[in-house]
Amino acid sequence: MLLKRNQKKRRKEGPRDYYSLLFNLIIRAWVKLSGPTKIPTIVIAGVTVPNTPIVQAAQVYARAHADDMTFNHIMRSWLFGAIIINKNATLSSTIEPETLAVAVWDNTGALISTDKRFEVDGAIAAWDFIDSAVTNGTAHGWDEYRKQLVWDSIVLHTDPSIFQYKQPVVKTTATGIFADFQGPNSDLSHTLTWDEYYQVKDAFPRLDIGPSVTRIICGFARTKPATTYSKISRTSALTDKLG
Repeated sequence: MLLKRNQKKRRKEGPRDYYSLLFNLIIRAWVKLSGPTKIPTIVIAGVTVPNTPIVQAAQVYARAHADDMTFNHIMRSWLFGAIIINKNATLSSTIEPETLAVAVWDNTGALISTDKRFEVDGAIAAWDFIDSAVTNGTAHGWDEYRKQLVWDSIVLHTDPSIFQYKQPVVKTTATGIFADFQGPNSDLSHTLTWDEYYQVKDAFPRLDIGPSVTRIICGFARTKPATTYSKISRTSALTDKLG
């Protein structure tokens, strides 16, 4: 008798479950066909980039915490990463352009501690910045995973032995930054061209970036020596290539 009741119950629930599944499949198909949500964009130095409230706020934040050389470096790094994404269909469909923008714009190293690497200082500042933007309504859709992507992008951007194995946005953030130091040839996907590189560089001049980076790293060595000396040899190799 109990078996018959359960069979009757399943028969009664069957049509409802079927229609629920069908409805979910229709919704998923509609979302897929409708494509990604459109966001406001702007063209800078010939590169299309997002122009949302959180991206604008990140630019204001970076401008407030960076000198002209650092600001231009951030701009170039962002645009190089955006070029790589825009020219790659797979990356365009998997990377949220806001995430790249915030990861680069908040990578100012402005909040300096004495016991943490400057990358960690920048990542902490970025996490706090995103939380504040979510609280005041400037940012939407920033869950813990997306914030973690920004954190990882900033913390790992100086270590190619790690970032090349991370998520696409982490790798692309670092690739854009390295391209600013070493030129398009450092982009192993061979997406960024020299013409694009010079177009961005002309819009945002380098302003003696080589000596400036050396000066910044020496400043870190004075204020946080325990977390900096391991980076000096690698930085010296980078600055030898800067013009």
